[in-house]
Parts: sequence; C-alpha cells; structure tokens
Amino acid sequence: MTAGTTTAITAKQWTLLASLPLPVTHLFLCVATQLTPSDGSWGWFLLFLSDFPFSVLLLPLVNVAPPAIVFGLFGTLWWYSINRAGVAVVAAIRRRRARA
Repeated sequence: MTAGTTTAITAKQWTLLASLPLPVTHLFLCVATQLTPSDGSWGWFLLFLSDFPFSVLLLPLVNVAPPAIVFGLFGTLWWYSINRAGVAVVAAIRRRRARA
C-alpha cells in the first residue's frame, strides 16, 4: 500500500467482523468457566442463562459430553447465529434506507 491511500472495508468483511464479538465473548466465558473451580455445575449456570432458551435443548447433551464441549461448541454457535441474524437485519435496514 502506498502512502496516502486508504482501504475501505467491504460489506462482506464488515459482515464477518460484526458477526464475531458475541460468539468470541461466549467462547472466552466458556474457557474462563472451565478453568475456574466451582461446586458442581453451578459454574456453568451463568452460561446456561446466557444461552437460554437454546440451553434447554442442550441439557440432555450435558449427560453425554462435558459442559465445556456442549456449551463451548453449541452455545457459541448459537450466539454466532444470533449475531448473524442481527447483522442481516441491520444490512436489510441499510439497503432499504439507501433505496428510499
């Protein structure tokens, strides 16, 4: 890149970057919860609440796999999908306003 030139972020790059904060935060919370000692499953209760209502569907999986895998993988995917939906709504509103 030469001096004085700027690069604009493309819509695709913006969509990817805007879709990451919530799932990355959730993943960090999962790692912190896993590394912090707690009594029983109370350590995962905060993540259970943050993933609600999807966490209700995850409860049977906790009996099969460790909570770090269940909430870390599926909960993070849940937040990624919520974030992507929000980004899609914002993009649709911006397109609608641009046409008006």
